[in-house]
Amino acid sequence: MGLGYLAPGRCNGIDDRLIPDTKLGDALQMAVSAAHEMDYLLTWNYAHLANPIAQGRLEAICRSLKLRAPLLVSPETIPQVRLGQAIRRRRS
Repeated sequence: MGLGYLAPGRCNGIDDRLIPDTKLGDALQMAVSAAHEMDYLLTWNYAHLANPIAQGRLEAICRSLKLRAPLLVSPETIPQVRLGQAIRRRRS
């Protein structure tokens, strides 16, 4: 399904090598979080989701679809209010 679910024929996260074709669940999580303009996608999946390469590729795909990419974060990297970090992202 990939991000092609959001705009058939325009972009496909699997075809763009963002997510391996055997990981449709990961692609679906990214597609749903982007479509609903979520601030974060919280995951333990460092291999396909919570890493800088995936973040950059997701941002490029979302930009081409005029969507705002969620930040791909792990429980260790999600911003925390008690540390003075903003937990909500500004709308662009």
